[in-house]
Amino acid sequence: MQIDKSKYPLIALCIAIFLNGILIFSEAAGDESPIPLLMLLLLSELGFIVSAAGTVYGVKIISSGFDLKQSLITFACASLGVMLGYKGYLMWQSLQIT
Repeated sequence: MQIDKSKYPLIALCIAIFLNGILIFSEAAGDESPIPLLMLLLLSELGFIVSAAGTVYGVKIISSGFDLKQSLITFACASLGVMLGYKGYLMWQSLQIT
């Protein structure tokens, strides 16, 4: 049983939304986050990679023929990828290594 490749961007979008939700809830906890910083960095990097892959597959699908639904999913994947990458960058910059 194989999954249709046109579903990859939607699956990537769902995974990226889930990982972004985890990051948002851990930021809302304040200084005492229940998740260690290294795990949060890993989650943001994983979300960035998954959403980037969803964006690439979405662009390949759109290049064969324009579809509004697929275009919106691809745009959402790209937006979440930028957001997750930026969150990871901010968390990395917050480390105070001396």
